[in-house]
Amino acid sequence: MKMYQEALQKRGLDVDRFSDIQEAGIIGNVAGMVLFGPLWWAAFRAVTAALDDCMRKCGTFNISQKRDACIAKCREKAQAKRTGLIKREAGKCSQAKDPAKCRERASVMLSKEHALKKTS
Repeated sequence: MKMYQEALQKRGLDVDRFSDIQEAGIIGNVAGMVLFGPLWWAAFRAVTAALDDCMRKCGTFNISQKRDACIAKCREKAQAKRTGLIKREAGKCSQAKDPAKCRERASVMLSKEHALKKTS
């Protein structure tokens, strides 16, 4: 800190003025986080609720373990539904123009679903 003050003095700058400005900047940052943090959180939750059915279903602004469990269960159901749809479409591959390509595509999609299930 002393080196910082000496450097300011060598340049002919007022050390006390800069420390006051620095202190005001820190106070401003803290005040901004206190005042605008909740607004950003509310905006983030509103946007995610608009884009995610599970968030909307389980409550947008609730903060609880019940909500977290609801979201996890909802996403698990959605993933099971997607897996079922892929398997059903894979069953129809024998009627496709190119059955081998259809089965390959279904296999890739199923492997992606299983990878998602492992990460979540």
